Amino acid sequence: MRTIILLIGLMVSFSATAVTYKWVDENGVTQYGDMLPPQAINGGMSEMNKKGKVVRKIDPALTAEQKKAQQAELDKQKEIDKQNEERRRRDQALMGTYISEGEIDLARDRNAQQIDGTLRAAQERIVASQNRGKDLIKQQEHYQSKDKAGKPRVTPKELLDDIEQNKKEQAALNAAVIELQKQKEQVIARFNDDKIRFRELKTGMSSENQPSSKASKAIRASTPFVINESSQALVNNCLNQWTDSHSRDAKNYAASGELIQSDGKTELVLDGRLRNKTGQFAPRRVVCPLTADGKVDVQGVETKKALASLGGNY
Repeated sequence: MRTIILLIGLMVSFSATAVTYKWVDENGVTQYGDMLPPQAINGGMSEMNKKGKVVRKIDPALTAEQKKAQQAELDKQKEIDKQNEERRRRDQALMGTYISEGEIDLARDRNAQQIDGTLRAAQERIVASQNRGKDLIKQQEHYQSKDKAGKPRVTPKELLDDIEQNKKEQAALNAAVIELQKQKEQVIARFNDDKIRFRELKTGMSSENQPSSKASKAIRASTPFVINESSQALVNNCLNQWTDSHSRDAKNYAASGELIQSDGKTELVLDGRLRNKTGQFAPRRVVCPLTADGKVDVQGVETKKALASLGGNY
C-alpha cells in the first residue's frame, strides 16, 4: 500500500513539474515539445509550464556580426566614460588653479610670450645661418674659378659638407618657426577654452552645446613602447639621429620609451643616454616623429632638434 502511494506521489510530482519547450527550427517555424532538440539550443528557446506561462527564456546566441557590433558599442561607451572622467579631472584642476578669468588671461600671455622669445631666437639663428651660407657660397665660387696657372681648383669636401649642412640647418630652423607658431596658436586656443569652461563652472552653465577650438578637441594618447630585439633597429635609428658625436656606435642606449599619438601623428619618445661632442655619455630624452609606415622621419627629427637647440618645447 505504501509503495502504491509513493508511486502516485511521484507521478503527481512529475506532472506538476512537466514543462513545454518552444523554439524556432532551422526553417523559421515555431515548434513545441517536451524535449528540446540539441540543435535548437543556440537558436533560443522558451520554457513554459502546464498553464502556458513562460518560466525561463534563453535568447539566441549572437552572430559574429552581432558580437562585433556589441563590442563596438561597449568600446564606444568606454571611451565616452573615459572622456567624461578626463573632463571631470580637468575641471577640478581648472577650478583649483585659478580664482578668476583674469588669472587665466595672464597665464595665457605668459606662455605665449615664452614662445615669442623662442621665435625671436629662431629668427636670429636663421639670419646668422643665412649669412654663414652666403660666406660659404663665396668660398665655393672661389674654387669654381681657375688658379693663376689656368687650372681648375678642387672644392674641398669639407666645404661642400658645410654648405649642405647649412642648407639643412636653415630648413630645420624654418620648420621650427612654423612649429612654434602652431604651438602658440594652440596655447592661446587652449587657455581661451579654459576661460570659457571656467566661466561655465562658475555660473553653472552647461557646455554641451558650446563650441570649442581644435586645440581642445585634439586627442593625445600615450602608450608604452616595448624595447626588444624586434624594435631595437628603430630605437638605434632614433638615437643615432640625435647623437652629437660623429662616431655613432652601439653604446647609445635607451632605457624606456613611449609612443605619443596626437593630431594624427605618431612620435617615439625615448629616455636613455647619448654620446656628446666630448665623447662622454649623458642622459637624454629624444623625440623622433615617425612616418606612416613606422620609420623615423629624419626631416621631422631635424625640426625637433632645432626646437631643442632653441630651448623650445619639442
